[in-house]
Amino acid sequence: KKTKKAFKWPHGGGPVEPDKIRFDAIMGTGLINASPKDLFEFFKDVSRVHEYNEFCVELEDLGWLDSQTKISWSATNYLGPLSPRDFVTRVHFAKLPDGTHIVGNLAEDFHCTDQREKGRYTDRYVRMEVLMGGSIFRPVPGNPHMTNYSGISYSNPGGMIDSAIGAFVVNNIAARAPIELVEKLRKCVKKGI
Repeated sequence: KKTKKAFKWPHGGGPVEPDKIRFDAIMGTGLINASPKDLFEFFKDVSRVHEYNEFCVELEDLGWLDSQTKISWSATNYLGPLSPRDFVTRVHFAKLPDGTHIVGNLAEDFHCTDQREKGRYTDRYVRMEVLMGGSIFRPVPGNPHMTNYSGISYSNPGGMIDSAIGAFVVNNIAARAPIELVEKLRKCVKKGI
């Protein structure tokens, strides 16, 4: 008989109401023919996000908190039957001593009120939260021009989708996203990053 061991979040971490988790965390990994530093720099360039992420139709840096941390606003187009979403994240960039580069994302409670008043963003978006996300670019031992890439995301798309049926739809869409992202990154590298 198989038993499922409940995951215990560390103190202060995890959802406010653990019994109400609906959305899957997703992760994709793959080897990519580029150095970790080159892929990291490519990810930092917001003007090129459309090359590997067709869901992101608008992206704007709202400000830098320090030399390695910024606040960004992003928006999606329609995702099948889902209305366009927008979200604000705190994005942190780091390099570890072993040559690993990391881009970490956490939801930021920022309502973009000033931007909406200036007419920059409309109310056509439903606010979603990227509760946790990131990209890890690890060096491959013995091959400085190869990266072991891992991308993770855990989001709540918000609105009416924040339901059991909505979660089923979103989780099915999200299940293929990590594989597609790795393939798109490989295509970007072939074109030249």
